Amino acid sequence: MNSLKINLFLLVTAFTFIMVFQGSRGLWERDEGRYTDVAVEMLHKKDFIVPLLNDDISHFSKPPLTYWAIAAGIVLLGKNEWGVRLANGVAFAFTVFLIFLMAKRIYPENQLAPAFIYATSIFPFTAANFVTTDTLLTLWETLAVYGFVRCYHERTDQKDPWGIIIMWVGFGLAFLTKGPPGLLPLFAIIAFLLLSGEKDNLIKIFNPIGLMFFLVMGFSWYVVVILKNHDLIHYFIINEFIKRIATGTHHRNPEWYKPFIIYLPILVFGTLPWTYVFFKNIELSKYKLFRISWWKEYIKKEPWQCFLMLWIIIPLSIFFVAKSRLPLYILSLFVPISLFYAMLISLDLSSKKIKTYIIIWIIFLFTIKFIMAKIPYKMDSRTMAKYIKSTNKPLPKEVVFVDSVPFWGLSLYLDCEVEELTTNKDKADKKSEEYIIKELKEKENGVLYAVEKKKLNSVLLVFKKSQVELRKIGEYNFWVFFSPSVIQSKDHI
Repeated sequence: MNSLKINLFLLVTAFTFIMVFQGSRGLWERDEGRYTDVAVEMLHKKDFIVPLLNDDISHFSKPPLTYWAIAAGIVLLGKNEWGVRLANGVAFAFTVFLIFLMAKRIYPENQLAPAFIYATSIFPFTAANFVTTDTLLTLWETLAVYGFVRCYHERTDQKDPWGIIIMWVGFGLAFLTKGPPGLLPLFAIIAFLLLSGEKDNLIKIFNPIGLMFFLVMGFSWYVVVILKNHDLIHYFIINEFIKRIATGTHHRNPEWYKPFIIYLPILVFGTLPWTYVFFKNIELSKYKLFRISWWKEYIKKEPWQCFLMLWIIIPLSIFFVAKSRLPLYILSLFVPISLFYAMLISLDLSSKKIKTYIIIWIIFLFTIKFIMAKIPYKMDSRTMAKYIKSTNKPLPKEVVFVDSVPFWGLSLYLDCEVEELTTNKDKADKKSEEYIIKELKEKENGVLYAVEKKKLNSVLLVFKKSQVELRKIGEYNFWVFFSPSVIQSKDHI
């Protein structure tokens, strides 16, 4: 089998592997629904520049590449979970493929093992089933590092000028996916070249042509939206960069001890089933990570192992220090972890014992995805949509969540607008009580209101002031649904 056929076979196999049950589960709020809603709005309004949750709320917390990818999947496969998660499946498959290409250069003795370890590790496999930025970000960071490995392998960008360009294209796409976090592998690259004493190569990686690709791909969207709204400069720099790193404003586990609770268990158990094999074969005492002299000696003996360790340790240290912390933030680190594991455990994929072990594990992974699709979950927007369809004829044009974060995924299932409304004038972002009452009166036709049971009494007081008659539609989990009505009945509030 020639190289092209091998590459194509690996890519198709990885894609088929990850797509099993990929669209069987409904969208889980809040993240999956929110990302999907923005993509649906882009398709509906044919505006792919300004991310919108609805007509009233823009959503600039992330650059648009993830929304574009989700929208493309919906165009190809339709308004369903398969279409929404298609981009994740493609990103996962290409990440596996790039790990294989990288291993051909840095670990040719067993080049398939790192890709196999990544594909079957429980955390990357499971993460690819959730609609977030992280699986896509992992692809672009892996592409960037592959570009670096490709040019460094030749020791000069003159022999392989594409390596530098691939690296900066990868970083540009990573920046367009999640902003500054997409550049974290660059710090590992710089540290590696400094420790290697290769300052000339350090200068060469900042190739003007490569930087031009990075700036165009990574910053063009930012320039366009900032020209439309100058306030976004402050928002991007202060709210989405400085505050996420230095403050707990976004409520993403800012406590000092949270990295140990969130990241360390994932790093250990997220590589199952390979965790045990790795720790059985590694002698941790020889890794003297806090000695520069050890790093300089180690980099001479095992340069690529050293680079992989830097690629893991430097981003992880930054994630520990930053005040915004979520499990999926460290997903991209499983790429160097997989390569590092493969180099140290000497995985023999031809062994009958290993093959049996792997088949059992793959069946287990598929079972996890199947169970996730079947277990009832109170934050599943698909089940809420089914309830709304069964109790509302015709379907609402708009679902308004009062004093609660919406189930944004309803926009996919009901083809409707999803909004949120607060009755607390102190939190209403310049919306006075009079404004809220006026808005309620304007939303009389084709609107369904969703109110949490625990907030029902306080919300209904505001509705009474608005003189909008409501008819109770029904209850679903901890929600009560109402629609405006002019028909007198015992259900009127």
